[in-house]
Parts: sequence; C-alpha cells; structure tokens
Amino acid sequence: MRSTLAIALGLAAVLFLAPLTVAPAQGYRENGTTSTAVLPAGATFVLDPADLDRLGTFDVQPLDDDENEDDDEDDEDGEDEDVEICHVPPGNPAAAHSIWVGASAVPAHMGHPGETLGSCDDEGSEDDDGDGDALSPSISLSLSASTIEEGQSVVASWTVTDFVLDGAAIGSTQNVQGRGHVHVLVDGELVAQTASGSLEIEDLSVGTHTIRVELRNNDHSALSPAVYDEATVTVTALGPTAATVGADPAWLFWILAILIAAIAATAAILYRRRRAKPGP
Repeated sequence: MRSTLAIALGLAAVLFLAPLTVAPAQGYRENGTTSTAVLPAGATFVLDPADLDRLGTFDVQPLDDDENEDDDEDDEDGEDEDVEICHVPPGNPAAAHSIWVGASAVPAHMGHPGETLGSCDDEGSEDDDGDGDALSPSISLSLSASTIEEGQSVVASWTVTDFVLDGAAIGSTQNVQGRGHVHVLVDGELVAQTASGSLEIEDLSVGTHTIRVELRNNDHSALSPAVYDEATVTVTALGPTAATVGADPAWLFWILAILIAAIAATAAILYRRRRAKPGP
C-alpha cells in the first residue's frame, strides 16, 4: 500500500513539474549536496521519473542581472590593457614617476609636457614618438650676418628635430629622453641656457668669434653622442666719423691745439714781414 502511494505521488509530481520553463539565466552551480541548474532564457526542463531517485535536492533559479553586467564589464576591461608611462606632474618635473593607465587613457597623457611611454627609470629605452624608429636629435644653427661692425649685434637662430625644448624643466635632475634645452656658447664660454629658438648676441669685440649651440638634457648634461652646430662671425673696427669726432673730447683738444698753432704761425710770419719792411 505504501509503495503504491509513493508511486502515485511521484507520478503526480512529474505531471505537475513537467514541462518547466525557467527565468532568463545561464550557467550551472553546485553547493555541497545541492545542485542548482541555471538555464538559458526560454529553455524547457523535463523531469524523467526514472531520475527522481538520484536527483536529490533540485532547485532551478535565475542568475542576478547584476552578475551578468559584471561579467560584461570584466570582458570589456580585459580589452583595455594597462600601459606604463612616465608621468610628469604639471609644473614639477622633478617629481616625475612611473604609473600604469588603461590603453584608452594613453593619448591624453601623451599630450602632457614631459610624459613618455615606458618607465621613468628606463631612460633611453623607449622611443619618444612611439613609431618604433630610434630618435636622432639634431640642431642646425644660422646667423643673421657673417660680418658685423663693432658695436652691432648678431642674432643666432636654430632649429631642432627629434627633440623637444622644455623651458620648465631646465635644471631638473629628472632627465626625459628627447627633451631638454639649448646651451649657447661664444668662443667656448657659456652665454645662455634657453628653450627658445634664437638669441641676440651683443658686445662682441673686434675679431672672429665662434658661436656654438648644443642640445642638453634637463640637468645640463650633454647628449651622448653630443649634438651641436656652430658658425663664425667677424667683427670689424669702426673708423672715425663726424659723429665720433664730435662726441670725443680728445679730438676737440687736438683740433683746438692745431688752430692755436696755425694762428701763432700766421702771427709770427706777419710780424717778421713788418720788421723787414724798410723805413721812410
């Protein structure tokens, strides 16, 4: 009697539960002796009476929508791989340090002065322009004139390639590949440290002078190998002019002395002629 009642209850359960449609979900979970089946949206699950004895506790439930969204976000984050860059805080190049950012954030960082791909410690190991070609910095010097007169000035101008002139970083102890400034030397003597593209040079003495421009790192050290260009300018002496004669007291003294001598000589000649003239 009891076996007949158990069979009847089992058949009733099958008729009640099959077919069973579950809420949208996907996957399969196990927790101890309890198994949870999670089926795709619209799937139909049918129980076989022959399997009732081995199923144990069976529960069908949907996954939380937030879990699906988290999985999608993880997939998207996996595509945005992190990239190491040398980050230079604005106005404080000495505090440059390496950070990791998502690949999508790299273009924004590359627009900041001094920031480059790779670690700040890997100086010289990364290409500044990121195109895979080794940088080859150069500088070309030109002068406004090759010959000037004493008292005139000459303008030295230069152009650089594969190198960024960064005035805010002059003197910094943190060097950044492909960035720095220019040293201007006259006859081997340093006259300027600048990030501009030209310099007016004044007060050159008479003679020929060599003007040299060099690319330097932030800490003033020379690039290796050294990158420079040079040119010469000749300064000629000025001859006396009406303006210089009138402005120089020494010239006035000599002119006055000559006039006095000429007057004295004329007076002496007239006096002799008068004495030599016979009387009445």
